[in-house]
Amino acid sequence: MKLYTLEGPICALESGQGRTTVVCERCKRGHRTQTGMLSAELVCRTRDVWVTSSDAVLLTREAADRIKSLEPVGATWATAEVQWRSDLPWSGEPLPLLEQLRSNAPVNASSTAVILDGCGCGAVRQVSFSPLIVRKPAIHIDVAFLVESPGVLLFSEEARAALARGTIDLEFNEVAFEGEYTPPSSTFQGEDWSDLA
Repeated sequence: MKLYTLEGPICALESGQGRTTVVCERCKRGHRTQTGMLSAELVCRTRDVWVTSSDAVLLTREAADRIKSLEPVGATWATAEVQWRSDLPWSGEPLPLLEQLRSNAPVNASSTAVILDGCGCGAVRQVSFSPLIVRKPAIHIDVAFLVESPGVLLFSEEARAALARGTIDLEFNEVAFEGEYTPPSSTFQGEDWSDLA
């Protein structure tokens, strides 16, 4: 099994509606969760996959159907409320019908990839994505979310292929599994300048 993170150009700016932030009284860090329908302004013209300013993934009906045909484990769907940003030349064109791809399948990052804030609320100070190392799921999952950063979705090889079809500017980074990852060894063959000392 392989999992991948998704990177793409920011094509939709979230308005903040549909998300709630709860601030911990002790560490003052905010925990943001989606509590309703996502609302966003689209800033890119026609495409299949739209990544928002908060890393949500919006899909046209055609792209969503490609994913749904896999009967993907872990995927959930929600309607997205979108509009064109008003200052764009094409703002009068018909809006695409977009669905938000979400997940109900949690995957935990490896402890080596996470720096916690030391607060009882579990606030995360930093997650390393170079590479992202996670605990390997016990079962096959097509779409998962990262527990330590729930806005980050992880995709199986099949889901990745379905997303990439027809959208050329998406990048996918392979996720490493805890206990299976070996850091690359240095291949630097430097010059020995000790004789100049």
